[in-house]
Amino acid sequence: EIARLAGLYAEREAQGRATGDVAQAARAATFGAVETVLVDIDSTVSGLVDETDGRVTFDDRPDAVNYGVVDEIARRTLRAGGRVLAVRRDDIPGGGDLAAILRYPV
Repeated sequence: EIARLAGLYAEREAQGRATGDVAQAARAATFGAVETVLVDIDSTVSGLVDETDGRVTFDDRPDAVNYGVVDEIARRTLRAGGRVLAVRRDDIPGGGDLAAILRYPV
C-alpha cells in the first residue's frame, strides 16, 4: 500500500496535486483538497493553523495555544473524508514530516 501511494504521490506531484510542504498541506486540508496524507508518527511541528485560510504560524514549542500542525492537518483531512496513514519517516515520499496527495490543485 505504501509503495502504491509513493507512486501515486510522484504522479500527482508532477501534476501539482501533491505536496510535502507542511504549510501547503495545511491550506489544502483546510479546503478539503487532501485525498490521502502520510504523516510521520514521530514528528511534532508546533504552531497554529488558521481556520479560514489554512495559513500556518510555526512556533518552536507546543503550549496551550500552539499544537501539532501535522495532527491538525490529519484532523482536517479526516473531517473532509480523506485518508490518514501514520508511517515512519523513511516511508514518506521526500522524507519529510508528511506527504499529501491532493484531490485537486490548491
